[in-house]
Amino acid sequence: MSRWRHKERLIIKNQVIVLLMFHAGLRTREVVNLAINNIDFNKQLVYIQDGGGGKFRRVEMSKDLIVSLKSWLEIRPREFLSLERKL
Repeated sequence: MSRWRHKERLIIKNQVIVLLMFHAGLRTREVVNLAINNIDFNKQLVYIQDGGGGKFRRVEMSKDLIVSLKSWLEIRPREFLSLERKL
């Protein structure tokens, strides 16, 4: 993998993390544990199964977040988003 490709992947990963935390309001633990099946692109929602206080909640996704998530999933198509791990 070229050095530029690695930097590009890291930029997308970091963008997804920032958008999830600041635009969607997810906590660090929620971002780390976020599973792909908790993302509904059609309804533009993220479902948090075990949020603060053990509560279920759903949050809306911005268009920027949707684009970034789809880009990340093209790079890392897995059950979990794997945002906490090295590339």
